[in-house]
Amino acid sequence: MKVDMTAPVRVRLTPGPGPFCKDDFTVAFYLPWTHQAGGKAAPAPKDPKVFLQRSPEAAYYVLAYSGYTTQSKVLDK
Repeated sequence: MKVDMTAPVRVRLTPGPGPFCKDDFTVAFYLPWTHQAGGKAAPAPKDPKVFLQRSPEAAYYVLAYSGYTTQSKVLDK
């Protein structure tokens, strides 16, 4: 099943422990309401790096900017 792209996109950056270590980015896309509880079940991901995770209700600050996210861009914003 194809699920259309949603917004906003939540990004979590976990910096590596040193200057030459790889940073860890986790990107979260929200499922449309029709694929959440009460609607159709969420489709199972085909890629093993993709997973479904429930998040508690929360309020988020949203900042829109163009281009790809990098550590320096996150720190600058």
